Amino acid sequence: MQQRVKHIGFGITLVLALIHALPERLAKGADEKFPKELLRNKIFLDSNSNSNDHSSRHPLTESSCLILKSPPKGPNNIEPEFNKFVTSIIQSLKNKADKDLHALFHPRLKIAQSFVDEIVAKVANNYGTPYDVSVYRILALNTVDGSPNAIKCEGDAITVYPLYGYPLQFSLWLQVQGSKEIARIFVQIVPTEQRWNIGGFHVQQWTHEGQDFEAWTNRALESLKFNAPLAAYIDYDIAAKLINGDRFYELDALGKIISARDNVMSKENWTKQISNVLKNRDISYSASLLITGGSALLLRLRVKEEISLEQIKKDCQNIVDEFGKQNWTKRLQGIRCSYLLPNEDPTKEGAIGGIFLPFTH
Repeated sequence: MQQRVKHIGFGITLVLALIHALPERLAKGADEKFPKELLRNKIFLDSNSNSNDHSSRHPLTESSCLILKSPPKGPNNIEPEFNKFVTSIIQSLKNKADKDLHALFHPRLKIAQSFVDEIVAKVANNYGTPYDVSVYRILALNTVDGSPNAIKCEGDAITVYPLYGYPLQFSLWLQVQGSKEIARIFVQIVPTEQRWNIGGFHVQQWTHEGQDFEAWTNRALESLKFNAPLAAYIDYDIAAKLINGDRFYELDALGKIISARDNVMSKENWTKQISNVLKNRDISYSASLLITGGSALLLRLRVKEEISLEQIKKDCQNIVDEFGKQNWTKRLQGIRCSYLLPNEDPTKEGAIGGIFLPFTH
C-alpha cells in the first residue's frame, strides 16, 4: 500500500485556513472484497428506477454522482450506520471533541492526534465561537470499480474527485456558521467491512469579511467601473480562493472567476505591473492575501543572503510606503513582505520569513 502523505496548509495570516487530509491512495488488499455493494446497488438502482428524467439516469456500470438533499438537522435515511457516523462527525466538531473525531479517520491514514487537535483549534479560532455545524449536502458517488477519476455531479455545478479503491463512497459537505465567518468542511467517507471511515478532510473558508465569492466577484466589477484593474484582479483572486476545493472538488464557478480575472490581465502582466512599482527589486512571487479586516498583498522578494529583523522591518516599510502611493491600493489593508534566499521556492514561505505592515492611508 502506498504511504499516506499528510499535509496541513494554513494561510499565512489569521483568517485564511485551508486544512487538508488528502489520501493519495487508500488501496485494498488483493483478497479484500468491496464493502457496501448492496447499499451501492440500492442507492443507484433505486434512483434510476424512480427517476422521471431519463437523461439523468446512469447504469450501475457507469460512474455517477447522486445528490442527496438533506434536512437541516441530519442526513437522509441512507443507512443506520452511515447516519450515526455522520452524526458523530458533526457532534465531534460541535463539542470540540478532538479524540472522538480522531477515532473516525481511516486507520490506514495513520493520522496523528496532534493533526486533529489542530483542525479543531483552527476551526474555532478562525471562524469564531460559538459556531454551529450542519449538513449542507451529501453526495453519493458510484465509481464503479474504485477509480479516482473525476465525477461530475449533474445539477449541482460541482465535480468531485473520489478516493482510490472504493466503488461506493460519500462526500459530506458540512457548513460551519461561526461568529466571524462561514466555512465549509468537505469530508470524504469510505466504507470497510467493519465501519465507515473519514478518508479525506478539507476545511474551506467560505466567506471573508462576511462576503462570499459572489460578493467578491461583484466587488471586482465595481473596481473595474472605477478603472482599477489591479484592484479588480485582487478581488477576483480572493473570490477564487474562497471556492478553491483543491484536489477534493471543483465548482463550475471557479473556472468562470479565473477566466474573468485573467481577462482583466494575465498573470504575467500582473507580475509586470507589481514589479514596475519597485524598480530594481527581484519580486519572485506576488498574490492577494486574506487578512482580518479585508485584503492585502503578498510579496516574496529574493535576497542574496540572510537579513536581520531590523532590516526586514525597514525594507518592508519602504515597500509599503511605495505601494501606498498607488491609487489601486486604497482598498487594501497592507503588505506582507516575505524574503527568499537564492535557491528557495517562490511559491512557498522562505526560511527568513517576513512581516506584515499596514498601509496608513
